[in-house]
Amino acid sequence: VFEAVLDHLDNEERKVLAVAAAIGGGDAELLTTAVGESDVDPAALLSRLPLITASDGEFIIHDLWRRVIGDTIGGQDLHRAVARGVDALVERDQFDRAFRLCVDRGDWEHAASVLTSCCRHGHVEVPPGVLAEWLGALPADRREEPDGLLLRGLVGRVNDPFGEETAHLLERAVDAYRATGNVAGE
Repeated sequence: VFEAVLDHLDNEERKVLAVAAAIGGGDAELLTTAVGESDVDPAALLSRLPLITASDGEFIIHDLWRRVIGDTIGGQDLHRAVARGVDALVERDQFDRAFRLCVDRGDWEHAASVLTSCCRHGHVEVPPGVLAEWLGALPADRREEPDGLLLRGLVGRVNDPFGEETAHLLERAVDAYRATGNVAGE
């Protein structure tokens, strides 16, 4: 791969490939949003590379690319690109994919934003089983943070909808969000 492909890509093309691998692929619009300003068309580049398939308008990036492309772009640049991808997924109501992308990157602040966004219409917009998986992925030190309290309360609403502990968790979440001035979370 290094000799046949990677060495023939310029820096901007490598950046596009690194971002596509970091967000797990996606359609042309998602990739373009995540990449940000670039002279390279992500869809055109990915269409001509091996170990990348296109299915129903989605580019699927083989895991080998993630290992090969490595740290092509700096940590902050990659973090911003993934954050743009997460924001685009939230706009599409693809909350589970957005949350899992945050988990993969260890970006718990952004994961908290995904959680509050999936509740923005007054109800949770993901299946109950997904909430339980999210809670399982949440580090123990975040369980007392506003997002951890909210997530625990939402899972409680499924398992024990009228339980005192569930109500207490949700009340604590509201208070914690209010204390930080986070109206959306509140």
